[in-house]
Order: sequence, then structure tokens, then C-alpha cells
Amino acid sequence: MSEELATGMGRQVLFPPMAHRRHRRRYSAYSEPNRSTLSVLKPVMTLVIVAVLIFLLGSWILRLFGVGNATVQMGTILRVEPGSVVSVSIGGSDSVNGIDGQKIYHGDYIETTASQYAHLEFFDGSIVRLNENTTVILTRSERGQKESSISLRLTSGSLWTETGDRETYSGSIVRTIDTPSLRLTLPAETESVIGPRSIVVYESQGIGVTLTPRDVRVPIVIGEGQRFTLPGSVTEDTDLYAYRSALDPLAISAPFVDQSRQIAGGESVTDTPPESAQPEATVSEDTTRTSETLLVSAPDNDATVDGASVDVEGQIGPSVAMVRVNGYNATVDEQKGTFAIAMTLPDRDDVLITITALDEEGITLAETKRRITRNRVPPGVPEVLEPVKTSETYETDEERVVISGTAPKGAVGIIVNEYRLQLYDPAKGEWSYIASTKINNYRPGENVYSVKAINRAGVESEPATITIVLGGDSEETGETEGREGGDTSTGTPDTSADTTPILNNDPLTPGTLSVILPEAGSSYEASESSFVIEGNAPRGTHTMWVNGYKLSLYQAGNNRWRYIADTKRNTLSRGLNEYEIVARNDAGKVLDKMVYTVTFRPGRR
Repeated sequence: MSEELATGMGRQVLFPPMAHRRHRRRYSAYSEPNRSTLSVLKPVMTLVIVAVLIFLLGSWILRLFGVGNATVQMGTILRVEPGSVVSVSIGGSDSVNGIDGQKIYHGDYIETTASQYAHLEFFDGSIVRLNENTTVILTRSERGQKESSISLRLTSGSLWTETGDRETYSGSIVRTIDTPSLRLTLPAETESVIGPRSIVVYESQGIGVTLTPRDVRVPIVIGEGQRFTLPGSVTEDTDLYAYRSALDPLAISAPFVDQSRQIAGGESVTDTPPESAQPEATVSEDTTRTSETLLVSAPDNDATVDGASVDVEGQIGPSVAMVRVNGYNATVDEQKGTFAIAMTLPDRDDVLITITALDEEGITLAETKRRITRNRVPPGVPEVLEPVKTSETYETDEERVVISGTAPKGAVGIIVNEYRLQLYDPAKGEWSYIASTKINNYRPGENVYSVKAINRAGVESEPATITIVLGGDSEETGETEGREGGDTSTGTPDTSADTTPILNNDPLTPGTLSVILPEAGSSYEASESSFVIEGNAPRGTHTMWVNGYKLSLYQAGNNRWRYIADTKRNTLSRGLNEYEIVARNDAGKVLDKMVYTVTFRPGRR
């Protein structure tokens, strides 16, 4: 009965003392529904978490690609300033000359060199002007529906920037400039000059420019009228605010800044700034310092220079780290506070010299100009006296000839055939030059020597010329005009200078006459328009003849003879040329004779 009462189905159950223990067992009427609910909620919660993560990741990706913010990549206009040449690399390609007005985009870089300038115009009205020897990379220029961004990377040099005002561009925009050491965030209406490790803030909206060094996480603010230069070593504990300073008044009037403001205002900038910007246009005799930053003591403005170079020198202030003269670094003595450079002058009459003082970050502190005039009047023409006078021709068999003469007044050097004589003494005013076959400045045939004088300005005179013919004269060349007694119509051999009879007997010593140059044997194929035919003469030769003309420079008994084949002398023509060569003894009899043929084909070899 107790068992029925305890387990009876449908009957009234009387709960014995054990009923309370049954109620505490796990499998109660309440535990089953809770477990089922948890099993359902667990995957739902997982799906919710995954969905949130996907949403966050997707939002980040969309923002990265501008989706949602509706960003548009904007072109930035490059302005190449008059007289300048800048390099542009499009998307990492090889550098080319930049074109004024072209648009550049993300990844393009611009580079200026010495005395070359350019500036960039952004969609929000901001302007960035590149100083000389500066390289920047455009990293972002995007207009967004909600937020826009402009970003530049300065890799070397310095730049001036003026950001757009709020009225010109009312949307939210982030403007940043990165250097190898700094990240700078610029608000609207900010004017500043930025270097790799420094910034000068002339004007800025709000609290100023936010600056974050690369090795420091906490940024600082550089306010209007302040300058900051990053120290050499920086840690998290470094008090960066200690490196701010009040704006240097000299930096306000720096030429680079003045010119940048003119450009931003739509004014043109010329090579020569107005008189007010040239406090050192002239230098007094006592070279009194007119500027604590830069004083040029030489050369004087509007000076006339006789030489091809000029010494540029002067004094500098303690804030100057380097001085550039037309883009070249001068030698700076910081202890003495001086600079100097010997500048080679360009080849023109008027020369503008720009002297620029810069700080250690490459920012221009002061600049002045000197305009000088080169004395480029050429010297007089030198005179040739030996072996013949100017414009004359000397014919000889000598393989070494000394050419000499006198120099004009003011000549500091003599140039013979583009070779400047090393032993010439201007004090003596006399010169000499050796022409020799052994040193390859003298060869058989016609040799023309051009002699010029050069003065201190590097200006050369008109040339004085002479001609030396080695191994031939007018009779050898076959020229009919002016032969000594020769019959110009029939080509009758010249016998006026020698009464020895001309005989045409059979050779007495056949096989003893030969040609060895330009090619041994009896024929030669030529491409050159002038060369010497040279050979051996038989023993006992008294005269040598070529095509009926006696070689007047041949000396009796000499075992060598020469003859010039030259198109200019009419002794060589296109196609086949035959040269009958005859050797005669003192009685006029033929010792030996031969025919040498030359086929002249210009440009074939």
C-alpha cells in the first residue's frame, strides 16, 4: 500500500518524508526548460557577435576604400615657376621634366634642384611651395562627402605652405605633412615653413600645428609665432616644449618666404627682388656688416670681371649652418664666421650670382644677389713666324718641325689645334710648338695648324693658320697652274730647272723600284680622300717622276720617295687612278719604272 501511495498514477499522492528529497533531484520540472533555452540562445549569441565583428571589419574596409564617405581622388596642380626645371615621377616611373599645369596624383613625386622652384595647388585652396633641392611625394588628396584628406611626404629640402581658409573649404579636412622625423597636422589658415626636423609657424587657426616626432607617441602643439627644431636624441621623457622658441625676425623677411607669399597672392616673382629686399645691393669700402646673418664682401655689385672665375666671400651670423652660391656649397668657417668659394662663371656677358644663407635644416635665413659683367673681348690674333709666316704653306721632307711665333697683349695661353701649350710664359710673349711624326701630330701630306690666344676671361682669339706639307709640293700634286716652265695644255715634263735630258730607254735595273705604302705591290683600293704613296728607289737614283712630273723634294741618292694622292690637289679621283712611277740616274736614263693603280671608292672601307 505504501508503494502504491508513493508511485500511484492518477491517485492522490501522500508525500512521505522522502518527497522533499525527490523535489531536490536535478531532473525537476523546472530544470529541463532552462537547459533548452540556453541551448537555443548560445548559437544566437554567437551569430550576433560574428555579425558585429563583420560589420566593424566591413565598415573599416569601406572607409579604407572611401565607401560610405563617398571619397573622390583629386588631382593636384603642379606649377613650374618661370625659368625653373623640375623632375616629376609618375607612379614610380623614370623622372621626366614637369609641365606647368599638369596634375599629379597619389604616389607621384616632384623634385627641384639648385635655384629651381615649383608649387602645388590643392583642391581646398592650399598651396605648398617647394624650395630648391627639395623632394616631396603626394601620398593622398581625397575629397570626401563627410571627411577629406591631404597628405604629403617631405623626403629632403624644405617647403612653404599656406592651407586653405574655412570659407574656401567648409568641409571637414585633415592636412598632414610627414618628414623622416616628424608628422605635422595643419589646421586651416596656417602659414609655415617645414624642414625635415623643424617647423616655423607664421600664422595658424586655433591652438596651432600638432607635431608628433616619429619616436614619441605624445604630440605637442606649435602655436602661431613659434619655431620648433627637433633635438638629435628624443625619448618619451624628453620635454619637447623646451625646444620651442619665439619666431626669429630674420625668418619673417627671408626671401623664400617673401617670394612664396607673392606667388600665393597671385604676383609674379622675378630673378631680381625689389630694392627693399636687397639691403646689400652694394658693399661699402670698409665692408661694414649690414646684416647679422649674411654679409657679402666680394665681389662688388655691378663689378667687371676679367677672368673665367670669381671669388665669392663674406661673413655669416651664428645661426647660419651653410651658404650656397648659385646652388653650390661654399666653404664655411664657423669659428671665424666666414664663407668663401671660387665660382666658375658661365659663358655669357652678364652673370647673376645668388648667395643664400641657410640653417642646419636647410631653411633660408637670408639671401642676396650680385650682378657682374664679364670682360669677354677676345684677345688679338697670335703671329706665326717659323717655319713660315701666318697663312703661308711650308713644304718639306723633315719629319720634325718647330712652329713658333709671338702672342698678343693680354694672352694668358696659346692653343695649337685645341692643345694648350704648357710651357708658354705670358711674361715673355713668345711661344713654340713641335710637330713630329713620332708624336702623331704630324703626318705625311697636308697638315694645317691653327694657333689661337686665350685671355683671363677664357675668351679665345681668331686663329692664325699655317700649312705644312710633308713629302710633297705643287709639282708633285699634278697641279697645272704655276708650274716652272711646264706646258699646262700638253703636260710636257718640267725641264727648266734641270738640263739633264729626259730619256725613255728600257729600265737599266728592272725590279729595283717598288711601292711599300699605302699597300705594297702594284694596286690599292682606297676609301680615304688623301694619303701618301711611298716606296723604295733604286741605287743611283738622281730624280723621281710620277705621271711625267719630277718630285722636286726628292734628294738625289735618297732610297725613299713620297707622293701625295689627294682629291683636293686633283691627284686622286673617284674610280681607277694610274700612277706611272719612274726612277732616273744622273744621265736622265731610266733605272726602273712601274705603274701603281689606286681604285678610289669613298666610304667603302
